[in-house]
Amino acid sequence: MLPSEVLIARLGGDEFGVIVYGNRNIGTDVALALRATCTYPFTLSVGDVQVGVSIGSVTTEGSTTTKENLLKRADAAMYEAKRSGTGFVQAPTI
Repeated sequence: MLPSEVLIARLGGDEFGVIVYGNRNIGTDVALALRATCTYPFTLSVGDVQVGVSIGSVTTEGSTTTKENLLKRADAAMYEAKRSGTGFVQAPTI
């Protein structure tokens, strides 16, 4: 179950966005919990299945960042997570 200060939405295809209202540590904890939950193996009639997930996380310390800029930075961090194979990348705070 996600905390009440977390909003999750489908952006399109297999991409989802999560907004965490709070400090950076809460966002990191939520991202790591989502990664652990999404990658946990499950069983189907054809056998065991395990999926991967790549999470790009960004934070802002003020109201000067636009939502478009945050989405762009999160998308770039997500692709970096895919390339690195780590599944999670925290972009620098602006």
